[in-house]
Amino acid sequence: MKYFTILFLSMFLFQTASSQIRFDVSKVKTTEVPKITKESSPDVQYLQMHFGDHELHESASEKKKFENRIVKKVQYVYTDYPKDFDYTELNFQRFAALYVLMPDVFNKAWVEWEIVKQTACANASEASAMFHGFIITYKSGPAPNSTVAIPKDVLKKLEKINSSVEFFDIKSADDLSKFLLPKEMKIKDVKYPEKSASVKLFKQKDPGLSIVNGLFLCTGTPQGAIGPNNSPSVSSVNKQGVTPDKNLSSLVGNSGSLFDAAVIEFEIQIDADSLVFQYAFASEEYPEFLQYNDVFGLFISGIGLNDKNKDTTYNLATLPDKKTPVSVSAINHLANKEYYISNGYVDTDLKLFKAWQYDGFTKVLTAKIKVKPNQKYHIKFAIADYADPYYDSAIFIDAFGIHSPRALH
Repeated sequence: MKYFTILFLSMFLFQTASSQIRFDVSKVKTTEVPKITKESSPDVQYLQMHFGDHELHESASEKKKFENRIVKKVQYVYTDYPKDFDYTELNFQRFAALYVLMPDVFNKAWVEWEIVKQTACANASEASAMFHGFIITYKSGPAPNSTVAIPKDVLKKLEKINSSVEFFDIKSADDLSKFLLPKEMKIKDVKYPEKSASVKLFKQKDPGLSIVNGLFLCTGTPQGAIGPNNSPSVSSVNKQGVTPDKNLSSLVGNSGSLFDAAVIEFEIQIDADSLVFQYAFASEEYPEFLQYNDVFGLFISGIGLNDKNKDTTYNLATLPDKKTPVSVSAINHLANKEYYISNGYVDTDLKLFKAWQYDGFTKVLTAKIKVKPNQKYHIKFAIADYADPYYDSAIFIDAFGIHSPRALH
């Protein structure tokens, strides 16, 4: 199969499409197998084509079955028979046919592509008997933003609970200072994405989570975070797209793309010898997608941290070992479950269930670091979706949990 760059001018090929896209086939992984065997799986869809043809033979009912699913992988399967045939035009037409059917799978950082050549055929009859077309593998679990019915008896209980959440914009350093910090601290140079909808101040009424007010960062939108928790898969977009961040990437081993990052940074000066943070993490990845390691960090950098006289950066959001980042895979119903709270109406406080949409939370955690009094430090709170931009996550920073020992007296 020749390598080529496809420019889809679908408006000329198909009346149903009126857009164009570049897709570089030369960058796609290639594999050779004797023969593809179809396997029955609720997460796999086979888009069949006849040998030598480019039309997809999928029924409307088959297509509907996979609507709104998250695509993980696309495999293009063909046979290299006859050996001297120029496949350029045929493969162009086949990829164009897929584009008409599923335009959203192209050029997405989280979709893996593979070209599979079948080799166990010596004649046209054997080649015709083989599968040709595309194999689409979907992320298992509920479709994004699907909902589930809350039982009537639970709804009656929720009516008697006054839990609610209110969000506020951060317009200046003063807003953050008044809301978060005791008098022993001063902050300046607050930076976060302009017009960001994912960085807010929040206040809770009668909360199930002990953090009553504070700083909120999410990989989606605050509106998607508000309960009751009637969805296993809230997936809103904060318009940040693929968002490389060297600090967060270091926490996941630089092994996957980060999406929809929410970041806020500022300079802080502390009239004390230590700084304490209280925080919690929540995610819609719970409990199904523990391998989709949405991650966050509470980073502090500067001179004199933990008595080190060089400029050092620490992530304070870790397990007690001081090494493992707090994340979906590190704290859940299977790992370090003593720090985990499930947010279902069966096994959690209904105040939390009514206030917040996220399926799971960490308990409120505490981090502490030694600092030099009146030394300036750089603080960075950051969170991002890992591997794909679906299923939102959030950080809660306690307004009264950012303090110095002097502020406690």
